[in-house]
Amino acid sequence: MTGATRNPPFGLDLSFDEALARFIQTDRNEALAAEVADGRSIRGSSLLTWQKSLSTTDAQQPTKGGIVPYLRLTSGNISTGIFQTWFRQTLFANAAWQPGQFNGKPVEEAHIPLNVTIQGIYLGMVLFKVTHDSTRQDNNDAPNTWLHWPDQIATILHNNNFSGHVVTVTRDNAGVFSLTIQ
Repeated sequence: MTGATRNPPFGLDLSFDEALARFIQTDRNEALAAEVADGRSIRGSSLLTWQKSLSTTDAQQPTKGGIVPYLRLTSGNISTGIFQTWFRQTLFANAAWQPGQFNGKPVEEAHIPLNVTIQGIYLGMVLFKVTHDSTRQDNNDAPNTWLHWPDQIATILHNNNFSGHVVTVTRDNAGVFSLTIQ
């Protein structure tokens, strides 16, 4: 390649020892929280991921309080304090949010297709309703965003006890959502 210009090699304005010392002092949880907070990935992937272990209530199993038809989107693997806005402002930010109602209260709602896989069985793309109410946290720090179980998924959960199983919701670089229960 004659005449091609080359960029200078990557460099740091500090010694290798100082760079290594700074790297060693990095708090992994702090770095992951920053990654989740603004939707970027320090691991090179633009996949946004949230997961948690399904409680008995989440898994549509009977409890003293009864079955609720939604999955509460709690902090899960997200740093505490930002989960109340993270789902609305980051994970589902590009959804077609509109005014809605839930139990007579005004909420924001969106209908979002998710590719659903349960226990390794792909069930196809299923339309989920997601509601967000920024005042829900005023009631015992309840999560502001809920993913409402469509009837066919609620039936599967009700008929099979997935309490304690991990639910994962992802959005890939193309904006495609997936829900997996393992």
